[in-house]
Amino acid sequence: MAEYSIHLRATHPYASPAWSWVLMKRPVAYYYACTRMKGPNCASPAEILGMGNPIIFWGTVFTLPYAVFAWIRKRDWLAGLVVVSISVQYFPWFFAARTNFLFYMVPVTPFMVLALVYALKDLSEVRIGEEQARALAPVAWLVVVIAVGVFLFFFPVLTGRAISYTAWKARMWFPSWI
Repeated sequence: MAEYSIHLRATHPYASPAWSWVLMKRPVAYYYACTRMKGPNCASPAEILGMGNPIIFWGTVFTLPYAVFAWIRKRDWLAGLVVVSISVQYFPWFFAARTNFLFYMVPVTPFMVLALVYALKDLSEVRIGEEQARALAPVAWLVVVIAVGVFLFFFPVLTGRAISYTAWKARMWFPSWI
């Protein structure tokens, strides 16, 4: 079984290289059905799209380098744990010759969340001015609220709920997501 998997070189419309996973260039559609037609067009699609939260995934572009910096500069073992966990699960895929898919990031995602939480914790603890106010703490909370809001926005296409075509199209931010 390992021999077959290691040497698999099939093409697939939802395949994507490992470097593109954090950018979510090509999510995987597990299910798509039209629940109601309007003439020749679909008026109410239902889809299950395998994708991550854009705030978490795109935020990793910034939070992972910050965690590397914190691990080296501050010698913080928590940052090191996050960096090592992401690195050993994600970067080997860059060298895999087999067909790759975004859903291989599933085990990495909790550590991407931890990288974001680590960066937001440090951001919220920044002291500004003579009064040493934690003025950036609301920014950290805002990022959390936005991440939850984005999850709720995408929830219908993560769970196969039938929505209007306009609502579905609003969730397909890039042509490669369709």
